[in-house]
Amino acid sequence: MSDPNERGREFEDEVAKLLGGLAIAHPKKAIVETKPRITLQNDEFVVPDFHLTVELSHERRHYFIECQNREQDSKSILHKIQHVRNKQRWKTFLFLYPDTIAPELARGFDTEGVMHLNLPGFRLFVERLQASLTVQPEIRLEESKPDGAMLSSPPRPSPWRRW
Repeated sequence: MSDPNERGREFEDEVAKLLGGLAIAHPKKAIVETKPRITLQNDEFVVPDFHLTVELSHERRHYFIECQNREQDSKSILHKIQHVRNKQRWKTFLFLYPDTIAPELARGFDTEGVMHLNLPGFRLFVERLQASLTVQPEIRLEESKPDGAMLSSPPRPSPWRRW
């Protein structure tokens, strides 16, 4: 029987290689942090496995990524994700696993709107993201607004008066 911690590290290493390839291919558009320390509103901190920041032409997206390679599925990860979502502004999580997870855990993730992907599904996610970033025009960061603010900013006043 293999050590569960060793299996977990091997799985995280596979995910890290995929993310690293994305960051190398698009250094100005994809930033990957491993084991980042995220401070919550109540000054608690959590440490997801990865934090992927993607610069799109219209917004900056943040993905927290949690990996799990255990024989038994744990609902504690779902509680961790719920807690983090309630205590900070970035809400997008990816839960990754090698092959399958229990149907009740998958339903819980679906209910909470958490993307959950097996390793082949994550490879496809990264490939599609890479394709999208490849055709995206270069962004001048000094003109971009952080964290989706472009979508929430009020429009500039019109020079035309309304009657």
